[in-house]
Amino acid sequence: AYVFVRSGTAWTQEAKLLPGDGGAEQYFGYAVAVSRDRALVGAPQDDDLGFRSGSVYVFERAGQVWTEAAKLLADDGTPDDYFGQAVSTRGAVALVGARLYFGSDGAAYLYERRGGVWDQVDRLYPQDGGNTGFGSGVAVSGELAVVGAWLASPFTAFSGAAYAYRLRRAETYCTPKVNSLGCTPFVGFTGIPTAVASSGFEGLASNVRNQKVGIVVYGVDGPAAAPFAGGTLCVGAPVRRSTLASSGGS
Repeated sequence: AYVFVRSGTAWTQEAKLLPGDGGAEQYFGYAVAVSRDRALVGAPQDDDLGFRSGSVYVFERAGQVWTEAAKLLADDGTPDDYFGQAVSTRGAVALVGARLYFGSDGAAYLYERRGGVWDQVDRLYPQDGGNTGFGSGVAVSGELAVVGAWLASPFTAFSGAAYAYRLRRAETYCTPKVNSLGCTPFVGFTGIPTAVASSGFEGLASNVRNQKVGIVVYGVDGPAAAPFAGGTLCVGAPVRRSTLASSGGS
């Protein structure tokens, strides 16, 4: 894969990217994506998880030097998936297509970079059947992901379709109320919550009182703020709640 940079109106080659474990017929460079100082390069015939299982290489730039930073593999990868035939990245998120996953059903894998490590946080799939070549094209921007399915037949055979997903993220919108011990509670999260599959999303709470039972209330349709119990409820209807959980501690 070749990297070009623009100066004024002229484009010049800055680097040639190669995999550190390159081999014959990997198809390295079949798909590429770039976001600021990061580039993704697909190798859909790489064989780490079996013949033509596929992989994606992540390169990062420091100054004018590009180095390989990570290699992405599907956590359920199998031979002939063609993982990496389509790639997209935006910020700390990457989306990878595997159009031959489970035959020609296809899948798209969502990754997030946290603490310098790329974690697979979800696998997207269509809800209206298989044999669509889902993952033949992918794009991600902000909270939106779009996945192409070139074999889908909503009108006639192989007329194709594209599926759009909203990747909802947890955020902090309000200032927490100081508790009776003078501590400011903190609510955080890991993973990305989605409506399409288990994402490994986990809510976290710290600076809470020991051995207290509580719940986490969260909104599913955007943020809002309203007075609540002398503080502020920072979610918007409709809302969901977790099961009762102990804060632990001594």
